[in-house]
Amino acid sequence: MAGLVGPLRVSSLLLLEFRQSVRLQIRLHGNDRAKGFSQIEGLQMLRDLQIDLNAGILSTVPVDWADVHQRAEALSGTHTAAGGH
Repeated sequence: MAGLVGPLRVSSLLLLEFRQSVRLQIRLHGNDRAKGFSQIEGLQMLRDLQIDLNAGILSTVPVDWADVHQRAEALSGTHTAAGGH
């Protein structure tokens, strides 16, 4: 991440989604070794994430979720019916 000044700013939702994805991939791997990744790998990813947060490499930023949802609603109202996205 050459050129990055300061911590990488992330939302609490991004952290939740990452952690949830890791846990799902561990489960998938447990059911089919060709999918996902092992529990050892997944748990290491979660530890690495926490280490990065503790070290200040990643920084959780506050998000006004009501504002985000309001903007998403406006975008949906403008674009979804017209363009399918």
